[in-house]
Amino acid sequence: MPDIKKVIEAILFVAGEPVNINSLSKSLKTSKEEISFAINSLIEEKYNRDNSGIIINKTNDEITFSTNERYFDIIAEYFNYDKQKELTNAALEVLSIVAYKQPITKSEIDFIRGVKSDHIISKLVNDGFIYVSDKLDAPGIPNLYSTTNKFLLKFNLESLDDLEKVDIKGE
Repeated sequence: MPDIKKVIEAILFVAGEPVNINSLSKSLKTSKEEISFAINSLIEEKYNRDNSGIIINKTNDEITFSTNERYFDIIAEYFNYDKQKELTNAALEVLSIVAYKQPITKSEIDFIRGVKSDHIISKLVNDGFIYVSDKLDAPGIPNLYSTTNKFLLKFNLESLDDLEKVDIKGE
């Protein structure tokens, strides 16, 4: 068997999207612990956040390659990236509420914000930052929304445990 770190690196490069650690373990016929050790070694030896243009992001049980945020402006200029396509303040507000209160209904989000959020919730679902995680057993059977791994990647979080504890009105 080739060096497991080199295989993981090649899979990440080809995948172009998050790779599940359990799937790697099954495919490479090795333990999840060995996979995690190899990933951590890659991060420390080669993809250290300060020493590389490419980093490995870990979110829950998934890993992916991404660019080092230190080089965002240069990369954005090269690719003519329009910063205006970033999340709006309203979208960030809804995303924050979902992140801290999940799972949460649209009406609860609207109550906390004090305004309707239909369009923003729809956009965040379409953009892959939140999803319908369940239905509430209540009149109308409303959707419950939760954040996705794309949310964690966007904000460079390994898990929801990395969110700072804040007090959001409405509790």
